[in-house]
Amino acid sequence: MEKIKNRIQIIEFFLEKHKTEVLEETYLLLFAAFFFDAFLHTTMFQLKDHSQLHLMMWIGMLVFVFVKASLSEAMKIKEMIMPAITWLFFMVAYGRRSRYEVLITLALLIVGAQGVSFRKIIWVYFVVGIIMMAVMITAAEAGMIENLVYHQPGRKQRIAFGSVYPTDFSAHVFYLCLAWGYLRKDRIKTVELAVFLLCGTGVYVFCEARMNAAGIVLFTVFLAYRKVRLYWAAKRGKIYELSRPIQWLMIISVPLCAGIFTLLTMGYQAESLFWQSLNKLTTSRLSLGKKGITEYGFSWFGQFIPMVGSGGGTEPRPNYFFLDSSYINILLCMGTVVFCIVCVLYVRLSVRAYRQGNVVFLIILLCAALQCTIEHHMLEIAYNPFLLAVFAKIAEPQTEGKMMKGRT
Repeated sequence: MEKIKNRIQIIEFFLEKHKTEVLEETYLLLFAAFFFDAFLHTTMFQLKDHSQLHLMMWIGMLVFVFVKASLSEAMKIKEMIMPAITWLFFMVAYGRRSRYEVLITLALLIVGAQGVSFRKIIWVYFVVGIIMMAVMITAAEAGMIENLVYHQPGRKQRIAFGSVYPTDFSAHVFYLCLAWGYLRKDRIKTVELAVFLLCGTGVYVFCEARMNAAGIVLFTVFLAYRKVRLYWAAKRGKIYELSRPIQWLMIISVPLCAGIFTLLTMGYQAESLFWQSLNKLTTSRLSLGKKGITEYGFSWFGQFIPMVGSGGGTEPRPNYFFLDSSYINILLCMGTVVFCIVCVLYVRLSVRAYRQGNVVFLIILLCAALQCTIEHHMLEIAYNPFLLAVFAKIAEPQTEGKMMKGRT
C-alpha cells in the first residue's frame, strides 16, 4: 500500500512539474487523431460508419479542454472572450440549423490549441500528411483503392491519385507546401522552392487543378522574391523591410477576398457576356453561388444545404450542385455569424503575425485566402490547419524579444 502511495506521489510530482509539456503533447496526439481521421475521409478507402468514433473523439477533446483549463494558470478575462465567443456561436450554428460536424471539430481544436506551440502542430500536420499522401498514392497505384480518372469535355485527363477528386488531391499538396513553408520560413533554400514548383507543375499536368497549381506557384514566387530581397539587402549591410501598406493588405486578405467574391456572386447575371466570361474563369463558381443565394438565402446560423458534387465517382452528375467557394459555402451553410467570426479570427491571427514580424505567415494566409475563393477547404481540418494558430503560441523562441511593430 505504501509503495502505491509513493508511486502516486511521484506521478503527481511529475505531472505538476511537467504539466505544460504533458498537456501540449496530449493535444498534439489528439490533433493527430482528428487529422488522420479527416484525411482518411478524403480518400477512396472504404470506411464504415464513424459516427460513434467521432463522438468519442469529441468527448475526448472536450475533456482535455476542461482538464487543461483547470490545470492552467488563471487567464485574463480578455484572453477568454474570443475563445468563448468562437465556441458558443459555432455550437449554436451546429445545434440550431446546419448540423455540419466540422463546426464541432474546429471549435474544439481551436480552443484546445490555446497556448500550444503552433510550430509543433504544423510538424504533426506535415508528418502525418506526408505519410497519408504516400499511403494513399501507393494504394491507388497498387490497385488497393480506386484511382479515379476523369475525362471531362473540354479538359485534359484528370487523375485523383486515390483521393475523392483531383482538386482534393491537389489541395492536399497545396496546404502541405504552405505547411513546409511555415516550418522553414526565411531559412528555405532554392532547392526547396524548386520542389514547390515541381509540385505546382505536377498538380496542373496530372490533375488540371488550376487554382491549386497557381496557388503553389504564387507562394513559391513570393518566397523566392523575399529570399532575393533579403540576400541583396544583407549584402549591402541593410535590412529588407516589406512596406506597411502591403502587410496590412495581407492582414485583411480574408475579409477582402470574402467581400469581393460575395459581391461578385450576388451581382452575377446569366444573360451578360461579361458575367458569363467571369463565371467561366471561376469554373461556374459565380452561377452556382448565385443559385445557392437565390434558393436558400442568407441566415444568421446557417442551414443544411444538400449538395451533389463530382467526387467519389467518374459518372456524370446531371443534378450537380456544389458551393465550391469557401466564402459562399460558409455564408450560406453555416450562417452570417460564423462567416463574420471566421473573418475576425483570420484578421486577429494576421495582426499577431504582423506584430511579430512573421511575414512568411502573412504570405501563407494571403495565399490561403486567395485559394479559398475557389476551393471549399477553409474550415476543413483535413486540408487547412492554419486557423488553429489563432489562439496557439506562434512566437518561436529564437524570435521572441525581436518582435517588431509592423516591420520585418
